[in-house]
Amino acid sequence: MAAPLNTCTMIEQRGVVRFLWAKGMAAKDIHKEMLPMYGEHCPSRQAIHNSVQKFSEGRTSIEDEHRVGQPTYSGAPSSCNWCSVFTVMRILIIARHNKTR
Repeated sequence: MAAPLNTCTMIEQRGVVRFLWAKGMAAKDIHKEMLPMYGEHCPSRQAIHNSVQKFSEGRTSIEDEHRVGQPTYSGAPSSCNWCSVFTVMRILIIARHNKTR
């Protein structure tokens, strides 16, 4: 039996999404396929859907797109600890949004 992937990068995960999309899998099925391997570090269904949509529109790169104000890094994060940071940030944003309602 394969072991869960405890360390990963967002670029690696995006590469897996692109590969499975190229094989003809739908976003929800890609998420189901990735979840057992990446566990809590698995991208959300929405993130996978967004990536699939971009690949369907012709995007070929799995690298992050440069955005104004985005910090540049010398390399990709080497661990999914960054995934946890982004998850916490999303939770805080959602909580703040719900508080303003």
